[in-house]
Amino acid sequence: MNQPKTIINEVPDAQAFLDSTAQLREADPIGTNLMGSIAVASMANKTPMRFWVLSIPVTSFALASTRGICLSPSMTSDEATALGHVIAQSIDTPESQVTGPRNAVDALCAVLCTTFPNATATLKHALVVYALDELRLPAHVPGRLRQADCGLDDELLTKWIHDFMVAVGEPVGDIATLVARNVQRGGLYLWEVDGVAVGHASFAAPVNMRGGDVIYKIGLVYTPPHERRKGYASAVTAALCQVLLDHHSANESKCHIMLNADAANPASNKAYQNIGFIQQGDSCSFALHFGR
Repeated sequence: MNQPKTIINEVPDAQAFLDSTAQLREADPIGTNLMGSIAVASMANKTPMRFWVLSIPVTSFALASTRGICLSPSMTSDEATALGHVIAQSIDTPESQVTGPRNAVDALCAVLCTTFPNATATLKHALVVYALDELRLPAHVPGRLRQADCGLDDELLTKWIHDFMVAVGEPVGDIATLVARNVQRGGLYLWEVDGVAVGHASFAAPVNMRGGDVIYKIGLVYTPPHERRKGYASAVTAALCQVLLDHHSANESKCHIMLNADAANPASNKAYQNIGFIQQGDSCSFALHFGR
């Protein structure tokens, strides 16, 4: 018996994408939050993007941004194969990264590598998806949290984020603009010891669910090499989580906090678990390379 054909619709803008995927995102607010936060940020920053929803009613969804192609946790390998053909027929060169559930990512990359014979796909990161359960603030870690200040901290944060991107093999891009945007919206925080910054953490634009719940994603957490193994990464992450929880405490709806961690970094995973994060799922990212 033939499989029913997958219906793929391209959605015109981020708001329409958020509206059409709302029911699926409500069912998995943590797993889908990366894509939700990218869509929300694109509206604020007017970033060009493409969006797709699959089947009627919607069973999965995808987006393409400067960060690459993202596939929803619910996407099957068959759906990813169908989407891969749509993407391959509509662009000259696909984005350089695909993120999502492993089977779906494998399927989409297979289509792209067949369509573009000079393309190869390699595993970049295996990711662990965490959600905050009960926050535990680290004891006996010196220092305090401070919100980043526009004009005062830009140079340091630009250097730190550049160093982080290089270390993990991510495209550097226009970091100065990224820092300026995030400082302006209040999304970057520093951990200070005796008035000296020793690390920082950030959070993405919050995603508001239809039921009133808010999902925050902790973004980049970084301490320079000479300040590591002192508990600062745990401290700045936990303190930032406390700020977000306190900000939402007057509301009747729930505040959820999540983050992604590199499965290959046991130290960071242990640090997040120690402050109350529990694993909710997993994901992966593959890099696409195009030879000449």
